[in-house]
Amino acid sequence: MHKINLNSNVWTVTNERHNASPLLGFLPLFCSMTTDIERFLDGELNLEFLVEFSFQHVRMAAVASNWEKAGWLTVQKLDSTEFVDRIITGLSSETINLNRLGDFLRSTNFRDFADEDIAKKVSIIVDSLSRFIFFNNIINTSDFYHEIFTRKILESLQISLGSESAITAETVYSVLTTPKKTVWIQEEEVGLLEILTLVYQDSHLVFLAHDGKLDDFFNGVSVMFGSELEAHAQKYFWIRYEQEGEILTGKYFCDELAKMICDGVDATAALHSVNERRVRTKDQFNLISSSVTLNPEAKHLLDVARKFIYWKLHLREVKIRFYCCANNILDEAAKRLGLNRYQIRHLMVDELIGALRGTVQLDAHCLDKRIEYCVFYFTSGRTTVYEGQNAREIFSIVNQDIPLATDKVSGVCAFPGLVDGVVKQVLDVNDGDNFSQGNVLVAYMTDVGVVSAMKKASAIVTDVGGVTCHASIIAREFGIPCLIGTKIATKILLNGYTVQVNATDGFSIVLSKKISSPEGASDLPKNEDLTIHDFQIPMVKSTRKETKHICSLERIFSDDVQIAGGKGASLGHLLQLGLPVPKGFVILTSVFEEVFFGTKYGKHINQLLLKICDQRSLRRVSKAIQQLIVNMEIPSYIECDIRDFFSDMPYDYVAVRSSAISEDSATASWAGQLDSFLNTTHSNLLLNIRRCWASLFSDRAISYRVHCGLSSSDIVTAVLVQGMLDSRVSGTAFSAHPVTGQSDSILIESCIGLGETLVLGREMPTTFLVKKDGLDISYKDVGHQINGLRRSSNGKGNELFLVDSTMQPLSDVESQEIARLVIDVERKFGFPVDVEWAYEEDRLYLLQSRPITALRHDLRSGYSG
Repeated sequence: MHKINLNSNVWTVTNERHNASPLLGFLPLFCSMTTDIERFLDGELNLEFLVEFSFQHVRMAAVASNWEKAGWLTVQKLDSTEFVDRIITGLSSETINLNRLGDFLRSTNFRDFADEDIAKKVSIIVDSLSRFIFFNNIINTSDFYHEIFTRKILESLQISLGSESAITAETVYSVLTTPKKTVWIQEEEVGLLEILTLVYQDSHLVFLAHDGKLDDFFNGVSVMFGSELEAHAQKYFWIRYEQEGEILTGKYFCDELAKMICDGVDATAALHSVNERRVRTKDQFNLISSSVTLNPEAKHLLDVARKFIYWKLHLREVKIRFYCCANNILDEAAKRLGLNRYQIRHLMVDELIGALRGTVQLDAHCLDKRIEYCVFYFTSGRTTVYEGQNAREIFSIVNQDIPLATDKVSGVCAFPGLVDGVVKQVLDVNDGDNFSQGNVLVAYMTDVGVVSAMKKASAIVTDVGGVTCHASIIAREFGIPCLIGTKIATKILLNGYTVQVNATDGFSIVLSKKISSPEGASDLPKNEDLTIHDFQIPMVKSTRKETKHICSLERIFSDDVQIAGGKGASLGHLLQLGLPVPKGFVILTSVFEEVFFGTKYGKHINQLLLKICDQRSLRRVSKAIQQLIVNMEIPSYIECDIRDFFSDMPYDYVAVRSSAISEDSATASWAGQLDSFLNTTHSNLLLNIRRCWASLFSDRAISYRVHCGLSSSDIVTAVLVQGMLDSRVSGTAFSAHPVTGQSDSILIESCIGLGETLVLGREMPTTFLVKKDGLDISYKDVGHQINGLRRSSNGKGNELFLVDSTMQPLSDVESQEIARLVIDVERKFGFPVDVEWAYEEDRLYLLQSRPITALRHDLRSGYSG
């Protein structure tokens, strides 16, 4: 296997993406970069690229100096009008060819094709993509990571305008590079609004949308405006696909219409607004054009940028549509080769064609390993794939340093403005679904599928991009302050942070790092039918004799699950066994029953639950139920009891956790489904208790009940209030491997700070395997942790912090102490356990223990401990 010459090259991550795979999205792209582009530029570039894939997350890296040299050579060629015309003509021609091929792929049934014929079509697909991508790469090379074209335009404008100009170079380029032509995604917006104007003419359809009866709404729209809806779906089925996503039907667009109606969108006014934007853009262009005198170089560069900007946006649309059309033949090939959709998209082109022709044998297990982690190395027309540890060693040459202790990122102004707001990162199309009006959108780069989120943003900040990037175009169209090319925004401006975006001066700073609990996605696909059966809250008060509402954790026993929930009963049992568990108390399930069973609140919740019919209505109803619970009043006699127990706690801060009665059982862990609230004080204790109750009705928790087949008897939860540790290091441990079932070692994962960092899944943990017999450490992998979570400096909530080399990670001796504790817990419980632990300074605490629900039944039943 070819080895990379490390020499003195500086490798840098140039971009990241989610929901990506090698086959069509990256293999043709980088093969072209290392062959066609090098020959075309004729600059002895020796372009090389490393592309890392890990569960559909991709990071691209290049030798920074060579990549920048390629940019300069490309921009120099842009001085030639003949060269620019050649690129534009090539783009136009290859776009037509790719669209025609896409139409064929989408409309053809490949079931009757011979394997050899499918192999030939795959070859044609890749060849067509390669021809198209060559011209695409010219635009990318000019202004992607290094923004060379952007800088040249701004420098030329500054010289041309002079220091006394009242109009800035940034304003001139923002206005004068706005394309004349509209692209498909802009046309889709208008098309859907035009259908909405028709729907508004029927009051019954509007009523159905407001009432959440989406199936009836869809049927009604299909009867009255089915041809318009179907034509729209046939034209824009691809807009959420990216590289391997969702193929849209009329039902999706109909649901979008219903959402617009519920959101109060005035279709006529919205269409008028679109027209006004276009008129305003044209007027601004004419005004600036007549107000400034530019030299020939500046005029030429602006003209080129205006053409490139249109094509940069349109090229994304063309590629995404083509990937979506190719889905048909790839699915058929996967079926014949016994692969799933992810496995086939991680094949190299020669592997796929060879497998179809019977000359290459595929190993599905090896492909799963490739999906888990692999690195592709592209150089001089040669592509090599590395897997496992070899891949990690190869990618270790990439410089991944993040500036320590910085709250500021700098970039290029794409559209001026000054905005304060809360960050919502949009790293793939699904992140855009939950984007709230006024949030600051932070992304690696933006794409077609997140335009609806971009329109709601108060500001946009991206890692990469120049004047020709997608974010620039959308920001200018909608007048949204936009900062591009920051390189590190997604690493510094994190979800929940309050930031100021000064796009005019080219920087963004963090104002506050106080964050709230992350929102979890539910488990069901967006349009999957969801039947809520037997989920109603009982309308009869409980006949239980006990009237106790709160109990000290020290008085809770293992068989108290029905009153203390799974987590409460488990922790009470651990305390009974003398294990090092922080003290606390449990607000019993009788309180939940007192508040909801047979009350107006329970009745209202039941009425709302009946309105759930699919994923969209689930989210809407869930939000309404949670808001109802958060705003309700707890009976005064229960509130007094809670405050009395809290005043006796020897802690300034507590953790407030949900404890459902089926939680931490052998059949349902509820892990990650119900909410916990850390660093709670006297002032927000009651609020967080209500929020725990409300989490039982989150969309993900309702989906979980459907998935596990739970019923109304499970709609009850206790709430655990427990002393809050200031964790130095924390994590999880398993007494048997949750995947393999191997029971001779303890698997430990740790992180610096609070353990919720592991739950977020955004950091790589440090992992130990400690032998039960003798406590020898048989394996240790030090993870790459960039951020940790801790109590905020003002004591209100949590904040992320940058991990540095002075912070003490889990030591070998501590890992052995954790292993001894886990062995003790396992022996006392008599079955494999998954525990949560933490060190406060140098003292080890046990935070939670549950059965390992992921362990196969045959391994569990045969477990000997």
